[in-house]
Amino acid sequence: VAASALWEAYEDGGEASQRRQSAGEDLFDNAATILGDTWRLWSKEMKKAFTALALGQSAQMTHIPAFDVGELTRALPALGPEIRTLLKQGYIAEAPDFPSGYRIRPEAFLWWLSEELTRTVREDGAFEDWLRAQEWDGMVKTGEKEQLNRAAHALGGVLKEGIHTLIRAAAEGLGKSLTE
Repeated sequence: VAASALWEAYEDGGEASQRRQSAGEDLFDNAATILGDTWRLWSKEMKKAFTALALGQSAQMTHIPAFDVGELTRALPALGPEIRTLLKQGYIAEAPDFPSGYRIRPEAFLWWLSEELTRTVREDGAFEDWLRAQEWDGMVKTGEKEQLNRAAHALGGVLKEGIHTLIRAAAEGLGKSLTE
């Protein structure tokens, strides 16, 4: 999908950075529907494990100082079966340089979740509603809930320009790696 988006952007012409940006946006738009469907099929434990890993990765990528990634990832040993499933299905990969020891493998999923969380924290009370929609009532401890809320707000602050901030960075990296 990424190669197709890059090829179409190449055919449309323009500067290389514009082509990469356009390809990244096309990739995200095409992937968002599939990712939303995948998310809805996952168990609440799978969603929690993935969210903790994604927030940890986002914090490292964007240098968000507003929350303790360690507190979120301390719950991960209890989610061992979900971590193994995410690894087996290719949604995450081992990454010793990340605090959690894992990274999100399809970056489009990281973009999707980042945008979902950014949208969620725009309104007062929306984050609580989002947690209920994930069926995390009683599953997420008060401290974890506060950490998730702070992380989502911090991520939303970093992504003021929208998800295009992450897409642009990733697309530039992909474009450069394909041309080198």
